[in-house]
Amino acid sequence: MTKASASGEQAILLADVDEAARIVAPLWPLSSFIAVNPLWGLREHSFDRAVELSARFLGVHGYPSPDLYADAVRTGRLVPEDLWHALDEHGSEKTAGRPAADGEVGASGTVRARGARAGGTTTLARYDASRGTRLAESTDAEVARWCAAYAAGVLAHPDGGGLYAAWRWVVARDPATRRLAGVRGRAVLASLPDRAEDAILASLERLGVAGVDRMDELSGQLARLPGWAGHAL
Repeated sequence: MTKASASGEQAILLADVDEAARIVAPLWPLSSFIAVNPLWGLREHSFDRAVELSARFLGVHGYPSPDLYADAVRTGRLVPEDLWHALDEHGSEKTAGRPAADGEVGASGTVRARGARAGGTTTLARYDASRGTRLAESTDAEVARWCAAYAAGVLAHPDGGGLYAAWRWVVARDPATRRLAGVRGRAVLASLPDRAEDAILASLERLGVAGVDRMDELSGQLARLPGWAGHAL
């Protein structure tokens, strides 16, 4: 299905997915594969913002470690004048003894790094963090398994179609999925819409994800398996 044939919510979703996918650098075709630039899709942002986003969604550390900064402060390689100069350049106020915000050096010489939201960047990851479960990890393993089967040509729909059509055709009968999903899960899988766009919209609704949170959820989901996501871009 192309964007031209999509309408309403589907068209908005496709645009959101395109935007959310910027967090992942494309890995295919090999002629344009950029092996060492995880920030490629974020190049329209400032470097600071790109590093912030990549840290949040991909766990990429774009700056030296907090320990290295703290050691530089303690040993005098970074002096207060350097810090104030940097703060002036970024329009920050000099406030003696202020607590350290993310990515800043505090009065005690400690440094806190920018990081992801507590518990992860997806609804399921945050659920796992609060309940001590590993559902997001299990889901990642399933997604990777089906992507690998499709890429290897093992998974295919008899009438053609893409990954979603092929997956939907076999998933309800797959023994491993049946064991993992249980009775209720198998019923949900069997009732999935024919089109991937509709399935994503229905899944977001079931998760209670809407509004501005939708972009974060989509980016977070793609960033959990950046290799497969990058291969598909």
